[in-house]
Amino acid sequence: MTNYKYNTGVIGGGKMGKSLFNMLNGFDNKIVWINRSNHINENKKFERKLERSKKNELINDLEYSNKKKNVIITDDLNYLIDCDIVIETITEHLDLKNELFHNIESFLNPSAILVSNSSSILPVKFTLSQNVRNRFAGLHFFYPAEANDMVELIAAPATCSNTIEKLKDFCMSINKKVFVQDSEKSAFFINRFFLELESGLFNYCSENDISFAAADNLIKKEFFTVSIFEIMDKVGANILHYAITNYKSFSTMLNSPEPLLKYIERHLDSDLQSDNDSLFIKNNAEENLQARKAGKFISFVKNLLSEITAYYMKDLKISSEQMTFIISEYTNSQFDPLFLNVEK
Repeated sequence: MTNYKYNTGVIGGGKMGKSLFNMLNGFDNKIVWINRSNHINENKKFERKLERSKKNELINDLEYSNKKKNVIITDDLNYLIDCDIVIETITEHLDLKNELFHNIESFLNPSAILVSNSSSILPVKFTLSQNVRNRFAGLHFFYPAEANDMVELIAAPATCSNTIEKLKDFCMSINKKVFVQDSEKSAFFINRFFLELESGLFNYCSENDISFAAADNLIKKEFFTVSIFEIMDKVGANILHYAITNYKSFSTMLNSPEPLLKYIERHLDSDLQSDNDSLFIKNNAEENLQARKAGKFISFVKNLLSEITAYYMKDLKISSEQMTFIISEYTNSQFDPLFLNVEK
């Protein structure tokens, strides 16, 4: 790994854009955050936080000065000219992303690498100019970027080897473990792995009259420190729908996502829904299963995890060490592959 400090641009004022900005702000890189929806308020927040850090002696005068100079929160695309890497994080919609790429191309440094943080759109689907294609790739960070150390690097056929190597080096420089994926077969395999888990759990709960809250409680007790259905609520209906639809177009799944997709579509079609509506966990009430039903559910989850893990390890040649890291990182748990009877 080199000691090069990549000047980085982040485009998008949503929760992923903000998360990436917060994560990158922990390093010494120059950061340009293009936030057209809320740059004034975010600038004020950053300034207040910086002043507090200096006052409380959390940073020294030099660090304070460097942050003032190297962090820019703006709506002005002209500031992108100094960026080595520009990360797009806007709404998960192909046409909107294509429009953005066309609009920002003239503002980029001729050698800058442009990446999309899309969690489901293949890089080859974007309509980019000849000038940018070899310097473009997918670079999918997991939310929240401050806490999750995985990144998926999805190359397109036109992505040059130099771009891939620079992106790998960039990820290492910000302490991220990068999984390079250079084909449709392997693209977004981490998200697809967990969608398999989510689809399988959804189908089982629906078929066996188990509430999502009760399932989550048991999953947290027996498997992970996070709740699977709660994670899907945080992702949101629109992103889930877009992702499932995209994955169906280029990958085969062990567990049919159709029931989950139809459930999400009914939610999106409802006149009563709001942006804050939960898809799965409707309240915070503690719900538990009867012992016999709980035992069957635990056995099902073990078998489901074993089946999905074995499939992805064999089909994509992922080692047990890599799979252990992926599951542990995604679920914020210390996951043991022996639990699944998977050889190390």
